[in-house]
Amino acid sequence: PALEPVEPLLAAASADTGRQVAGRLCASCHSFEQGGANKVGPNLYGVLGNHHAHLDNFNYSPAMKALSEKPWDYAALNEFLAAPARAVKGTRMAFAGIRDVKQRADVIAYLRSLDASPKPLP
Repeated sequence: PALEPVEPLLAAASADTGRQVAGRLCASCHSFEQGGANKVGPNLYGVLGNHHAHLDNFNYSPAMKALSEKPWDYAALNEFLAAPARAVKGTRMAFAGIRDVKQRADVIAYLRSLDASPKPLP
C-alpha cells in the first residue's frame, strides 16, 4: 500500500506531542538540542531542510552518505520515519518505524521546531 502523505496533517500537528513521542522513541539514540552531541544516531537539530548525512562529525552508513545531495523534506522524513530500512536500504538505524501517520506528523512538527528559522509548512 502507498504511504499516506504527511503534508495535509502538518498544519494541525502538535510539536509538543511530537517532542513527547520523540522522547519515547528516538531519544535513546538521538539528541535534539542545538550543538548537542551525537549518540548512536546523529543529533537531529536542524535536520528538516538539511541534506541527508549533513553532519561532518557523524559516521553515517554508506547508504545514507549516497543520498547526501537529497534534502530531508517533509516527504523524505515521512517515508524514513514510517520504515527506515525500506526508505534507505542499508541504513544503520535499527528502528522499525512509526506506523501511525498522525504520530509521524507530530514528530515532524517537532523536528521542524528545532531550527532558528523553521521551514515553511507545505
